[in-house]
Amino acid sequence: MIRFQSPQLLWVSMLIVAAGLTAVVWLYRPQVRPVPAPWWWLLLGLRVAALGVLGLSILRPVVLRSLGDDQRGAVVVLVDQSRSM
Repeated sequence: MIRFQSPQLLWVSMLIVAAGLTAVVWLYRPQVRPVPAPWWWLLLGLRVAALGVLGLSILRPVVLRSLGDDQRGAVVVLVDQSRSM
């Protein structure tokens, strides 16, 4: 289950994504004018995806999962017997 630790920042996240998308669509085309159309759409899609992930990261998502009986209370001990120690 995915839970957001900062759901109160949803509006900030949406505002950042909207402003970023507007800037990408408006300002990005003159920068890549020599690039053929199929590649331009791919690059635009990658930038939009990056902005979407940035907006999602503001909400601080975490994954919650239940632990099985074999995973609870495990204590791991590492013993280094090499000569460097």
